[in-house]
Amino acid sequence: MSEVIIFVDSTEEFNSSNFNKLELPKIFSFNINTHNFLEKKKIVHNIGENYLKSNDREKIFDYSIKLWNWYDDDLLKKEFQFKNINFLSVADTSEFHQIIIREIFNFIVIKRIIESEQPKKIILSSYFAKIVKQIDDTILLEIPNEKEVHDFHIQWEKMLIRFNLFNFPVSIPISRKRFNQFKKFFEFFVGNLFGLWQNFKNKKPSILFLEFNPAQYSGLLNNLKNFDGNIIFFNRRRPAIWNIQSIKLVRKYKIKLISSEHSLSKHDKIEVDTSLEYFRNKLQQFWSNELIFSKIFKIEGINFWPIISDVLYEVYSQRIREYLKLILISKRVLSELNIKCILSLNVLGETEKIILSTNDCTIPSILLEHGASNYTTAISKYEISQMYSLFRDKIALWGNVQKDFLTDNLKINPDRILTVGSPRHEDFFKKSKLKHTNSEKIILLTPMAMSEFNGNIDTNTYLRYEKLLVKIFNILKKIPNTKIIVKMHPTLSPGNEYIKKLIYNLNSDVNIFQMESVLDVIESCDVMLNITTELFPSTILYEAMIMNKPVMNIDMMDKKLDLELFRDNAVLSFTDNDDLEEKIEQFVIDDSLQTQLIIDSKKHLKKYFSNPIDASKKLSDVLLSYTKE
Repeated sequence: MSEVIIFVDSTEEFNSSNFNKLELPKIFSFNINTHNFLEKKKIVHNIGENYLKSNDREKIFDYSIKLWNWYDDDLLKKEFQFKNINFLSVADTSEFHQIIIREIFNFIVIKRIIESEQPKKIILSSYFAKIVKQIDDTILLEIPNEKEVHDFHIQWEKMLIRFNLFNFPVSIPISRKRFNQFKKFFEFFVGNLFGLWQNFKNKKPSILFLEFNPAQYSGLLNNLKNFDGNIIFFNRRRPAIWNIQSIKLVRKYKIKLISSEHSLSKHDKIEVDTSLEYFRNKLQQFWSNELIFSKIFKIEGINFWPIISDVLYEVYSQRIREYLKLILISKRVLSELNIKCILSLNVLGETEKIILSTNDCTIPSILLEHGASNYTTAISKYEISQMYSLFRDKIALWGNVQKDFLTDNLKINPDRILTVGSPRHEDFFKKSKLKHTNSEKIILLTPMAMSEFNGNIDTNTYLRYEKLLVKIFNILKKIPNTKIIVKMHPTLSPGNEYIKKLIYNLNSDVNIFQMESVLDVIESCDVMLNITTELFPSTILYEAMIMNKPVMNIDMMDKKLDLELFRDNAVLSFTDNDDLEEKIEQFVIDDSLQTQLIIDSKKHLKKYFSNPIDASKKLSDVLLSYTKE
């Protein structure tokens, strides 16, 4: 039992003088930044996440998934209807998950500390005070800084403008509002200049692509070039014409774009303005009614709604106009254009959710696999990130490994599954090389992004990551005639930015790539060293194997996973707890080991990828078959 404890969840929340005035109470950090802050100040503290029980992380994940469809409450569905769509359902599910799982994680950590320490008083932030009040309102609370604002890290509320400064990729955040203004201006200029907007009077058979990057699917577009109809791209998150290459492809293949501005009639815009005020009032009315939400947002018998309500209100209130416009545009696209098939990579994004729910399987739709997956029965619950169990129509997969998992574990009807291969990886298969002739060996380091999706990332993960990176750089430094390059995941996550800075601090001369073509980066290396922090492998492992690059994977998960990828010896796999010096050195310099890895990886890839060099043809045949019906 502790009389007084301190919770530190922000580096701006306290300064060292606050701590010096206290008589050594127990202090708890809640993330890597506050841990580092306290370490730098030489303040003895406890890592809060260490109080979690063995099954708490699974609980956190399960609670988060359970809340995905919180808006399906009968009363909410009735009151927030717009054009037969529940306005609350439009929000990006992945973004919601990232918000909710982080706050549930904090909630459970705080609850476990209180259960263990039974404090009489806690010094903490105003946001953490909300959590403690829900858990135990008898504890005395002291808030040093009432004005401190909690950062919820809302994924799509900030966008990144990216460029390279010498060897270091720089990311400058801009607000969603400013990004949309820039996007609107840029699309208006380029779209009008080249006549790219879809004409709603054109009634030719059409195939609708949702949130696709044309540069990744040029082979598929090439196979559709003789289609006597419309290829239509509907992109809201990132424009289909975001760089010179994509503009050239859109023009070359005569792709038409859906414009958020051009697609609304004068009547639609008036309706948006009228409905905007209505839904603002609805939000204010319902958000103050805690009785409704306390039944939905309940964790371990405790009302979680007061903890999360403000951030959800902020997201919805700022995006009402966007969502209303999206619903009207989607209705018009599906009702006025002759759409014969819909192709998507996702079912959780705003664009995809509205188009697919508005369609309701009337028009055939296909979910195309866009990232590697190699699940087992033991981790099948985490498949939901791939969204197959949420989709109701056809699923186009890379090969039979995934098909077997879907039919055996998820009990998906085989008739719904198309094993077409991966259209985005045809160029990888075509450009694969065995070896470079350079005297200097290029080692590509690929750190997996620090994703909070499964509730496994905490302060200890970051500390292990830093320790592992130091070890890897020290080992590679000793191997002559080698050069290290790094390819970061393009994600926006704060964890990814943290790892990028760690690498730069370890060696500022290392070239760090982030937005560059992954194909070009892999092609430039001789071997690849990957770091895994998740329950399943990253797509880049497969991309390197396709390019005939030997791959070593270092796993930071405590639980060893029995993945087919590793059973087939396609990748050399160790953990960060292994004695890595000899293993990494052998991997880098042993030609016979590298040759055997390439042989074994080729065998695995045959099982994993159907139609390696003509997947685009297979998928285009499926798409075109729907236009003839």
